[in-house]
Amino acid sequence: MRIVIVGNGPAALAAIEAIRETDSGSEITVLAGEVERAYTPCFLARYVAGAVEKADLALRSDDFYEKHGVKLLTGKAVSSVVPGDNEVVLDDGTRIGYDRLLLACGAEPVTPESPDLTGTGVYYFRSLTDATAIRARAKGAHDVLVLGSGFVAMEIAEALTEIGANVSMVARTDHILRRIFDAEVADMVEAHMTEGGVRFVKCCNLVDVERDAKGELRTAVLSSGERLPVQMIVVGVGMRPNGRIVADTEIAAGNGILTDDTMRTSVENIWAAGDVAEVEIDGVRKANLIHPSAVAGGRVAGCNMAGGDKRLESHLADMNVLTVFGRAFMAVGALEGETVLRRGVGSDDLVKVFADQDGRITGVELVGDVTRGGLYASLIVRGVRAADVPGLMTPSFNYGQTVGPTARAS
Repeated sequence: MRIVIVGNGPAALAAIEAIRETDSGSEITVLAGEVERAYTPCFLARYVAGAVEKADLALRSDDFYEKHGVKLLTGKAVSSVVPGDNEVVLDDGTRIGYDRLLLACGAEPVTPESPDLTGTGVYYFRSLTDATAIRARAKGAHDVLVLGSGFVAMEIAEALTEIGANVSMVARTDHILRRIFDAEVADMVEAHMTEGGVRFVKCCNLVDVERDAKGELRTAVLSSGERLPVQMIVVGVGMRPNGRIVADTEIAAGNGILTDDTMRTSVENIWAAGDVAEVEIDGVRKANLIHPSAVAGGRVAGCNMAGGDKRLESHLADMNVLTVFGRAFMAVGALEGETVLRRGVGSDDLVKVFADQDGRITGVELVGDVTRGGLYASLIVRGVRAADVPGLMTPSFNYGQTVGPTARAS
């Protein structure tokens, strides 16, 4: 059997391992758009800052593919899928046939429609290739503009500040990180990053860029009328599932490529996993662009591609940890509810627990000490009521208090 996997990230690797647990004979081909072997995107900002090197980013050892009998083709981007012919088409027109196909092609940066950002000095921040280019250019850039105010934008702003750049962040709204934190914690992030040297320019847009006679960036023009000197722009306005390769096919797609809880798509013998997948579980669709979700979905897809019958039991709770200038901020689950419990720890740390009208924990925010994030996530998934967890808001809250007779869903 010919198994083809499009993508070479956490979902793809998890699928390979799951396939080989029961199927040692099928031919597995991995098509990777990048020339690099599998790496974690989680520390790309630290790579830009020079805190880690390429070798530190590797997700698996160099002999992983050989040990698992995988044919790895790097620099082979897939442009489209032809389900009727059981083929994928590469950018160069080459067609590769499959019996079973896994789409694990990740997410892509959102590109602003205006102004025109083509030309030198403008970078997106998603891949190791992007990070390498940013790292090289940053050495000669004193004034840098980071466009966006989400997770990725914060990480790259910190990294560039640490290597000496004068960084300004342009945000469309007054609430930065609005998809991750509530206003209170977002303001704490902003204050901390401001202390670190990042300048925030909020409630405005980038409307134009001006270049010199050689085409080099010189000025960023904002909707507020402010003109900022700039030699480099990094765009970080968001990510979206990279489902373009299934456009105009019978493979159903919404925000991402639609799958059921077995990671199967609407087309027989095609699965999707990782950031590109929008999974439906118990009637709820969700594209969850986090590493643990990619691994879980990849394992389910791999097992089923090898003839198994595995399912995702539930959506993982949204979980994001942002660490900037030595301070950690974490959000788990939905930050909304009828009740908000809070505990301040000194002047820098904070615990906020959100509960619905029935008292069930829906979300948590942590500032400073985020080591208990996984414990809170388990309570959210199990639908546990805050009142049934002894010591929930105490400094001594621990795993034992999450599994006792009272700490269970009712």
